[in-house]
Amino acid sequence: MFINRFLTLQPVLYLGLFRMNTVLEEVKAAEGEADKIVEQARQQSQGIISEARSNSARLLKEKEDELSIRKAHSLEKQKERVLAARQKLLAEGSEKLESLEKSAGRNAADAVALVMEAFEREIGV
Repeated sequence: MFINRFLTLQPVLYLGLFRMNTVLEEVKAAEGEADKIVEQARQQSQGIISEARSNSARLLKEKEDELSIRKAHSLEKQKERVLAARQKLLAEGSEKLESLEKSAGRNAADAVALVMEAFEREIGV
């Protein structure tokens, strides 16, 4: 009786073992697929990080160049302002000098006339 029962259960046991093997193979296949996905994700993340570093270095260089151009432009503007102020001061100084020279010329003529009057008085003319 035991043997008959065992023989009738044998296909069920075999089918159960077959299913278990199939499930284990599916699990192993899923693990292998998961490992591939993880590796692809790691490689992809390394690529993204590398690209981000490259982009940030490029952007930094662009901004440094832009800043350098702005500084040069600002410096040029300041230089132009200083030169314009210098020209204005030189023009004002020239005008004052010219005014003083004219004034000195008029005063020199008055001084000559005064000296001549004093001389004429001395000599009795």
